[in-house]
Amino acid sequence: MREHDCWCVAVLKCDSDKAKDVLIQVSHFVDGMVGVKDFHFIIRDRLEDKVIFSFRLLVEKDQRIAVESKVRYKLKTLVSEDDFAVDPEEDSPLYKYVRRPWEETIEDRGTEKFADLCRFLGQLSRTVVEMAKKDYFGGEERVGLAHVMSWMLGCTEYGLVSTEEMQVGYYDRITDKYHTYKRKRFSMDGSKSR
Repeated sequence: MREHDCWCVAVLKCDSDKAKDVLIQVSHFVDGMVGVKDFHFIIRDRLEDKVIFSFRLLVEKDQRIAVESKVRYKLKTLVSEDDFAVDPEEDSPLYKYVRRPWEETIEDRGTEKFADLCRFLGQLSRTVVEMAKKDYFGGEERVGLAHVMSWMLGCTEYGLVSTEEMQVGYYDRITDKYHTYKRKRFSMDGSKSR
């Protein structure tokens, strides 16, 4: 990421039975768009029968307004205006699906590692879109590939539950360490607390 680059984030909800088609259409639309240097996406959540996507586009600053306008136009053709936001404000219900500020990731990992991470995420996103296009996108197929991918990286997902807390994370076979990515502590009355 260079000084003249910035991020544009589009968050959208779509019916679960349309998720594959929406993923293909949005990815095809932004890939190669003038001003978009790279992109990746994450399927963030599921609420009732809606799947929530977060598309992150690395754009040239001088093209940002044009890119945002084109993305809004495309999303309006796919989902209701209530079901998407481009760079949602903090008061938007979709804001919570925007990942932490990039500055924190750069601070944690450095600019070179951050650039590598973004390239890998872009490559993985394109692989997932290719899977969807080839109709290799069923639940068992995606879970099977996610499982094998974690093994390729030398990781195994784990979960621990006790009367005091719950933890979810990965065990790293290479370093022999546990990396927790979610932890919830329980209060004495049994309710969850952070």
